[in-house]
Amino acid sequence: RGVGQEQAIDVDSNPVSAGVQTGDPATRPEGALGPYLRAIGAHKWVVLLVTALTVGASTAWLLVRAPTYEATAELLVTPLPQSDTTFLGVQVLRESSEPTRTMQTAATLVSSRQAAQLTAAKLESDWTAERVEDAVEVKPQGESNIVAVTAQAGGAATAARIANVYSTSALEQRRVDLRRQVDVAILQLRARE
Repeated sequence: RGVGQEQAIDVDSNPVSAGVQTGDPATRPEGALGPYLRAIGAHKWVVLLVTALTVGASTAWLLVRAPTYEATAELLVTPLPQSDTTFLGVQVLRESSEPTRTMQTAATLVSSRQAAQLTAAKLESDWTAERVEDAVEVKPQGESNIVAVTAQAGGAATAARIANVYSTSALEQRRVDLRRQVDVAILQLRARE
């Protein structure tokens, strides 16, 4: 090369340059799904077989399994104010600085072994306290003063009956417990006179 001669650059010898795409599909950048689509295309029979087996197994499971119904009974909880001294010595539910905590306490009071035993006795047949406990879930309902008693069973009417009987049994048991505490408090007050 002599002085003052310029070098010629062959643009076609460099097919991809600084963000310029060429017409060749093999050199185009592929998207994020490109490798997956290539893998599916290369193994399409395996993918079809796995898909068919999954759909078949799901369909068989849906046909064989027994349906489960759910019913919910709601209990309104009204805690006493902290300043109320009427029931001193009796374990009543009182408001706390955290309403969520108060409702969790209420749910725990409703969810008791005694309520499950009483429910099983009222339902009769083959119901046991353990079976009732397995079928019932008690939890606060959101940020409200409601405790939800949800029961699951093989029939809608059975689920509703379990939820209702459990709710009334829990309230009965709570009434018995409170009555016992009130009787003790009355005896203590009479003894002071």
